Amino acid sequence: MNTGVKHQKKWTIAAGIAQVIVILAMVRCIGECFRLNYTNEISPGFSELKPFLIGAMACGISVMVMLTLSFFNQRKSILAAAVLTIAVLVYIKSAYL
Repeated sequence: MNTGVKHQKKWTIAAGIAQVIVILAMVRCIGECFRLNYTNEISPGFSELKPFLIGAMACGISVMVMLTLSFFNQRKSILAAAVLTIAVLVYIKSAYL
């Protein structure tokens, strides 16, 4: 195998893993809303759910951007978008919680 092909395959695998991680983060944010709903005796208000909904929205937008970038074979940009998404999620967590 050519080294260029091996290098390209590694970037493809890394980009796929990054997409899966961001999708799992989105599922986690949405699942947290349901967890709060079923574990509290009183139904949580919008102010309690707001950071999780913002996080899910950020992940959803990021997944769409990453999907678009994958059509153009921009694997490094997909990884950058995934890192940026995780940074945004950490910022949202520190700002709201």
